[in-house]
Amino acid sequence: MRGWRRLRSGWLKSRGYWPPKSKHPQATHQDTSRPTTTRPRLKDSPRPFILAKVLYPAPIHFLDALPRDQQIGLLLLVGGVLGIAIYGWLVFFSPWSQVVIQVTMFAAVSAVLGVLAWIGYTLATTPPPKPLEEIERELSGAAGGSKEGEAKT
Repeated sequence: MRGWRRLRSGWLKSRGYWPPKSKHPQATHQDTSRPTTTRPRLKDSPRPFILAKVLYPAPIHFLDALPRDQQIGLLLLVGGVLGIAIYGWLVFFSPWSQVVIQVTMFAAVSAVLGVLAWIGYTLATTPPPKPLEEIERELSGAAGGSKEGEAKT
């Protein structure tokens, strides 16, 4: 037994053969050369890994495999569906449904009237365009002026 311990502690460890590799990445090898009086800890057994694999089958960072625009699209999709579900619950099942409907209608009407006000402000503050006759005179004057300059030289 003494030789096996020396072999296990020295030569095998220095070459990476000890402890033996486990099939489960979360599991660690338990030393069986001396008896244990306590139960093995939960993190030392392969069960948490299997339990996590059953409870969470998809990896946490599954969005990393998608391009950036698809990640944003997926997050917008999930956010939209959750927003619809929350709004539906607020309107139909919550005690504040009257207030929610009033706030929603006020926000919708305010948005439409705000866009109308913005269009009106833009039309009121924009200077009127030049008449077509004036633009034609400028263009013909610029073209005539360049011909006169070429003829003089």
